[in-house]
Parts: sequence; structure tokens; C-alpha cells
Amino acid sequence: MPLSPIIFGIYIDKLERCLEEASCTGTNLVGIFVILLLYVDDIVILARSASEIHHQLRFLKDLCSNMGMSVNTNKTKVMIIKSKKDTYANFFYDNNNLEEVSSYKYLIIDIHHKIIWNYSIDKWINRGWKAHFFLENNCKSTNLMMWDKKKFLFETLVTPVILYSCEVWGCNISRESWIKIEKIQKCFITYNLKIKRDTIYHILLIEVGLPPIECITMYRYLIFFFPRK
Repeated sequence: MPLSPIIFGIYIDKLERCLEEASCTGTNLVGIFVILLLYVDDIVILARSASEIHHQLRFLKDLCSNMGMSVNTNKTKVMIIKSKKDTYANFFYDNNNLEEVSSYKYLIIDIHHKIIWNYSIDKWINRGWKAHFFLENNCKSTNLMMWDKKKFLFETLVTPVILYSCEVWGCNISRESWIKIEKIQKCFITYNLKIKRDTIYHILLIEVGLPPIECITMYRYLIFFFPRK
């Protein structure tokens, strides 16, 4: 395992405590106030106002200076979640103007500034198709033809790719997007069982014992937001 993320974690560990002591509130995510997100050597700082962002950037600058670290301002962006055409003053870090962007990728999830998930769902669908074709090619190269095993592999290797982070976007995409997503599973069934493509999808699901991907998503969404106590 590379040492750089570990070393970075040791150095940046004080940032959250400094922001809390400075009365930075962050933002409310599912009832939890979150000031920042850390993953490997990436930082996402969350704020509810422009003034708080400026405040947090000053604390980040002071901490990095004291710890002998630097921030790559070319890779540092600002995204403002807004529904109106509000304008804000520029944001600076160490006298460097930070670019404002309309979307941000975090853990391969494209987050749009208007929280419109249809913006990135096409990329998600493409990942699902790639996972499906990868499975079919590997099954073909190993002469794996048994339906039960291929079905298991689809549920294990393809469905999780499609459903990645579905707790976030699952209830916020259009009916057209769901049709595109379900088409991946329908193609898998019709191709492997040599069934006509115009066969009604829900009849196929009943015959093979697979649930609609949308139903799996709704179940995971409910479990995530309303856990059993």
C-alpha cells in the first residue's frame, strides 16, 4: 500500500478539529452535520454560505503552511449548489483564484450543482453495459454456458456496477433513464436464453426469478434512509 495517503492522513488529521473549533458548521446531510469529506489525498470542504467558504479556506491555508504542505490550486475547484442565478464573488486560496465548476466528481459520482442526477446517469448506464459485455466476453472465452452460473455472475459483477451509490440518485432520475437501465438486464436475459427481444420484460423476470433493478434500488434506498431499529 502506498505511504502517501497514510502520511497525508496523519498531517491533515487536525483540519476537522480546527474547523470545528472555529465554529464552522458545514452542511446537513441526512441529519448529520458534515464539515469535510476525506478520501486518500482528496478533500471536500462543505459550507452553507460563501463567507464560510472563505473562512474555511483561510484555516486550510494556515494549517497547510504550519504543516509544510501545499495545495494544488489548479486542481482545486469550487461548486455552488444553487437553484437561482445567484452570483458570488470569486474564491481565493493563497491569492490564487479558484475556478467555479458546474459539476464535481467524488468517488466516481458526478454531482451536478443543481442536484440533477440525469446529468450523469448516461455515464452510469455506459458502465453497466461495459460490465455486461466484459462478463459475456469472459464467459465466452471460458466456454461458460450454464444459465445459473451466468445469472449468479450477472448479479455479482454487473448489477453492483449499475447500482453503485443508488441510495443517492435512485429516487431522482426519470422514467426514461430507468428504462435504459433495465434494458441491460433484459439484454442479458434474452441473449443467454435465446428469447425474442420484444418479449415483455416483466414476464422474463418472472420466468428467470430476477427482480427489476429499480425494485432493488428502492429497497436499498429504504434500508439506507430508514434502517431497522
